[in-house]
Amino acid sequence: MLAKFETYFDGENWCARGIGADVFTQGASLDELMSNIREATELHFEDAWQRGEPGVHVGEEENGGLHN
Repeated sequence: MLAKFETYFDGENWCARGIGADVFTQGASLDELMSNIREATELHFEDAWQRGEPGVHVGEEENGGLHN
C-alpha cells in the first residue's frame, strides 16, 4: 500500500495530510515533518501490518517518500 501526502507550510508549521488515508501530522521543520509522517503512517497502518496483510510494508522509497 502506498501512502501519499500533500504537504504545505501553514505559516507556522509544515503540515502533511494523507491522500486516501486518514493521516495528518505537522512539524516545525521539514526534517521533523518527515519523521512525524513516518510515525503517523506506522501507527495508522499498524494493525494491518501486524496482521500481515499483503501489500503493507513500512519503509522509505529512494526519493525519500514513505510507503506502507
